[in-house]
Amino acid sequence: MKPLTLKATRKEDTIERRDRNTLLWRSLVLMWFAVCSIYSFLWTLFKAAGGALLGGLIVALVGSYLSPRLQYLLLHSLAQILLSTTQFLYVVQRTFLTNASTDIIDKVSDMAAPSVPTEILSSPTIFDVAQLMNGASIIPALTTPTAGLSTPSFLHKLHTVWQGVDISQIESNPPLVILEDTLTDCWRFQGRRGHVAISFADTDLLQSVSLNFPDQRLVTADRLRQAPRELFFWALASLEQVNTSYKHLLKPWQEFVTVEDLVDRSRFNSSVEFFRVASFAYDPLNGLQHFPLHHPVPTSTIVLEIMDNWGDESTCLHGVQVYGRSV
Repeated sequence: MKPLTLKATRKEDTIERRDRNTLLWRSLVLMWFAVCSIYSFLWTLFKAAGGALLGGLIVALVGSYLSPRLQYLLLHSLAQILLSTTQFLYVVQRTFLTNASTDIIDKVSDMAAPSVPTEILSSPTIFDVAQLMNGASIIPALTTPTAGLSTPSFLHKLHTVWQGVDISQIESNPPLVILEDTLTDCWRFQGRRGHVAISFADTDLLQSVSLNFPDQRLVTADRLRQAPRELFFWALASLEQVNTSYKHLLKPWQEFVTVEDLVDRSRFNSSVEFFRVASFAYDPLNGLQHFPLHHPVPTSTIVLEIMDNWGDESTCLHGVQVYGRSV
């Protein structure tokens, strides 16, 4: 019996050693793969960080030689791309992962193509003369300074490139955005009172003005408080055009000047003043609102003056549409 017992014991020892060796080799292989994976991850992370740092340095150095206007256009384009991508992903998520896809699509459609009064659509000669594509432009000399704009330092530029977008100035859009067909951007100025001057491509007989604002369910309470509340609409007119009974509605153009050196003396002289052709109240909860002008006059320059907002320390103005016909 002893030889059989000894033989069985040796066989069990052999199997046990084989199992230990197999387990050891498997452990070593797993450790090797783990070490390789960690090394590969750290190396990839290092290369990404190095590439981002190098790219940031290059972009920041190149940006330091660009004019402030080109720097703004670059940052604005990046922010627009980021915002558009985020909105697209949001719509895709709501469409395929929730049951509210129809509601979201309706909202986007309403925002992209706001309704226009029927009397305007029925007249082929009346159009939005304040559209950027129709030749309208901002007059900086008679426009309140934009809030939040500053000259960034080198480190600030580098941090901006590293983040991909300048969060501190994400809403520092120029007043030009109010002439674009979009509700995603707004022009913001400090305080509850300010004004923006708009020049048209031609002299037009103005009939109405419309203001727009995003859906209240898609903006914060702070943004709602930044919406304009009381507004005056001024048209640059020759003193000979204004009836003597309306002289109390005139205002010298000098009172709107913010940058004296930029004033165009061929347009702004002693023979013209601003004539208040409308005053109205705006409610941001109602989105697009249409206001007829009390005294339509032919003009190529207007000023939209915000007299008050809904309670914030800064004011945010979205799309402005001015309807008229060429004369």
